[in-house]
Amino acid sequence: MRIAYKFIQNIAVDTDGVKRDIRTICNQKLYAATYRTLNDPFECSVRYKDENAKDKAFESKIYSLLYNAGILSLFKAQPNVHFPSSETMWTYYANSHNGFCIAYDLDVLEATHSQDFDIIDCIDIRYQNNSPEIYSTDSIEVMREKHFGRKSVSWKRENEIRIIFNTSGLKIIPQNALLAIYFGLNMPLEDRQTIISGLEGVDVDFYQIETIPNCYKLKATKVDSIANIEIIKAERKPMVDNLTILYKSEAKDRQTIEMLVKAIRESLSRPTNICIVDDMKSGLLLDKYPPTEDERRYLSQHWIGMSTFDAPEYVLYYPERD
Repeated sequence: MRIAYKFIQNIAVDTDGVKRDIRTICNQKLYAATYRTLNDPFECSVRYKDENAKDKAFESKIYSLLYNAGILSLFKAQPNVHFPSSETMWTYYANSHNGFCIAYDLDVLEATHSQDFDIIDCIDIRYQNNSPEIYSTDSIEVMREKHFGRKSVSWKRENEIRIIFNTSGLKIIPQNALLAIYFGLNMPLEDRQTIISGLEGVDVDFYQIETIPNCYKLKATKVDSIANIEIIKAERKPMVDNLTILYKSEAKDRQTIEMLVKAIRESLSRPTNICIVDDMKSGLLLDKYPPTEDERRYLSQHWIGMSTFDAPEYVLYYPERD
């Protein structure tokens, strides 16, 4: 299986207030753009190398080839890289992690041909110093590759592959082509939940992008059910309750913990302090005061979140972490 990624900005809002990119993916569609709307000012730049190639009839043929075509630009990960880990791609094309990234099965996309998915080519971008040369003897396939499949070497880091369609606009994603959705570090929790709810019943995995402490690397953690919790302490006092929650899922990103606290508070009727830990030892250490330095270091790794009764809308993420 070949996997390719589409980074999504998650910025544009339709007139009804719904974010366009979220609506598109929840409807299980993708958007193929025209070359005129792409961000490279040299898109489709070529050089005509014989007199016949400069003929008006030939130019009209080229114009017809380009004008209606739709382009889906995808990013190919480097070998042995199993998730979209490019920091620059997340910054440039996913709105500084406020957006998301879609993983597609490239083999399924390329093999699908239907009225709703009018694919005509799949082109690996070639990066070069000069624009390609066009000859009047070039076939349609060669001309398509020269126009859509060549870019300046300055774009090489994008490792791009393009799906070319007969027409631009929305296309229905073929069955089994949608593999996973990766949520950016700063993507709003509400947007994340809208996508998860919108794709309920679809065989697709969800991942949260996180940073790895003390290094310049990202990781992707699968978003599991937040129901995998256990109450290890429930203390009722006259004015306020105290809850300590043992969290057993792998996803420990800020958005997931905020979502968990929100879900817990919806079931509460009294002011409550909520502490979330990922092991029993740290749950016990919360009751010890003062903790030793070693115990504080331990808590910094396993005390995931805290939300106080007097500021229930806020979650302190890893409260003991520097």
